Amino acid sequence: MGRAPQSFLDARWITHLLGWAPEAARPGLARRLLALSPHYFTSPRNGRSRGAFLADECRRMATSRQRIFDALIAPRLPANAVVLDYGCGAGFLAAIAARHAARAYAVDLSRGALACAGVLNEAANLRYLRANARGLAEIPEGSVDLAFSIAVAQHLPDGVLSSVLATVRSKLKAGGLLLCHLQLEDAAWRTEEEWRADQSATGRLKFRYGLHCFRRDPADTLRLFADAGFADVTLVPMASLTGAPDEDDVWRQHVAVARRRD
Repeated sequence: MGRAPQSFLDARWITHLLGWAPEAARPGLARRLLALSPHYFTSPRNGRSRGAFLADECRRMATSRQRIFDALIAPRLPANAVVLDYGCGAGFLAAIAARHAARAYAVDLSRGALACAGVLNEAANLRYLRANARGLAEIPEGSVDLAFSIAVAQHLPDGVLSSVLATVRSKLKAGGLLLCHLQLEDAAWRTEEEWRADQSATGRLKFRYGLHCFRRDPADTLRLFADAGFADVTLVPMASLTGAPDEDDVWRQHVAVARRRD
């Protein structure tokens, strides 16, 4: 972890290690590094060697993100678009979107995740940037046609999500579209308030160092987007986009579809 909460793989040595490794060894090393994070590879190994398991997991991730692109992003993608993936992780979805866009930006808090993305999911028109003031400054204000964020918002407290939404709004063109995947009401998930109320030693450690996931009230979510400068906000069940079940829990959740308000 880095110093910021939820910044898995942000330790500086990860980027250095990938840079020092021989080029042929980098993909395998990147997969092994990603496996250190709780975000990416969660399937059982089922007797596979570690190398085969991680390669299979990368293929699974690419297939899952292709399905998300086809169902959610492609129908809303203008011709010759500039796109932004906020919280890109290992870059699977960003690389797919880049193949259909004039230019793509992908940002993430984690330096290690970005380094792995650059190895596994590189594209000539895709720029990986850190989600800090310096990195975000490389994306011109009002230049993005379509922004998307998958499997990110549920890990962010309201204050952080509000800041992210305001940043994304500033990068969108007038009338630009944001697709933000999130978790609404579900008894299996805690609210931010419930996480913070757990003051046990285990609860505090999990909140600081573990992968926490927040559920959100629909009305509060709509207000959060409106306060950040978005209009025409609708909350769409992800499963309604395909009508078919999927093992990825993304399809059991929702997406907020919102336009920049001017």
